[in-house]
Amino acid sequence: MLYYDARVAYLNTTLSDALQGTPDTATYPTTRGYTLAPAVGGEYLLGSRVSLGGEVQFRFISTKTTPSSSPYASPTLPTFTTAATHGAFVLRFYFRRRTGLHAVSA
Repeated sequence: MLYYDARVAYLNTTLSDALQGTPDTATYPTTRGYTLAPAVGGEYLLGSRVSLGGEVQFRFISTKTTPSSSPYASPTLPTFTTAATHGAFVLRFYFRRRTGLHAVSA
């Protein structure tokens, strides 16, 4: 069976670093962004509740860093946009529900 879908994610990353032996903590700028990843794949049913498949994603990631008030923070604010492909093997287990099949990927 062939399928297609898309993944969307919001990214929000804040890093901090405690300096060993001192009460100082360095907090770095916050990075926010998003990911869009359309995917296409296929699966082969091994039984009524298990399938094995593979998929390929085209990931688009865009992030922007906001300033930090920390004296340890870099004065440059990295912003990047990237695109990449990602492949995966997928093992799915299906559980019956009243409204149909519900899949859980491993």
